[in-house]
Amino acid sequence: MPNQISKARDILIATSTLVDKKFLAQRQLINFHEFMERHEYELALDSLIELSDEVEDRFTYEFWLNLDKAAGLMELTHIQEIIKNKISDFWFNQAKNFSLKEKEIEAEIQFLTTEEGGRSSFIYSGYRGTFHYDGQYNSAAQEFIGQVKCYPGNIVNAYMAFAAPEAQIGRLYEGLIFDITEGARIVAHGTILKIFRKDLVKT
Repeated sequence: MPNQISKARDILIATSTLVDKKFLAQRQLINFHEFMERHEYELALDSLIELSDEVEDRFTYEFWLNLDKAAGLMELTHIQEIIKNKISDFWFNQAKNFSLKEKEIEAEIQFLTTEEGGRSSFIYSGYRGTFHYDGQYNSAAQEFIGQVKCYPGNIVNAYMAFAAPEAQIGRLYEGLIFDITEGARIVAHGTILKIFRKDLVKT
């Protein structure tokens, strides 16, 4: 346990450096440093969470991931639940503001249920899975249409843009059925509804 506390302390110190300098004079950040000096690490962690509430800043994903690790090392499961909600809020706001610069296709996507081998958590707009068709894999970002997130087992319509669109030139057509994979695992099936980039159309 002492080793775990030591690791949690180091993570908290590193996390505090992720806070924007404009918040250095905030009461919660001053409290954080005082608690750290007194080795009151749970209170120091609480102070960083309170800081995000006070300044209404969601900080970065790394910030929240670090706090989750620190809370886990200190076996603070009740605080981990709070942080889990903060991470969910972070992704929701990222997804709400996500927009593809170039929409190459529109597709209907059926995400598999967890029991079918699909994901175990929400899928947010901005999700980047691997588009798999006819033996070829190509990472593709998704912008959900009319919603911010969906659950495993749900169907969504989404605009998609490929990481390497040149690999799809002359290969796609409306009605084409494809898979979305994560590594070797299939997490969704999809059907192309529209193709906006005309050089992708199969001739």
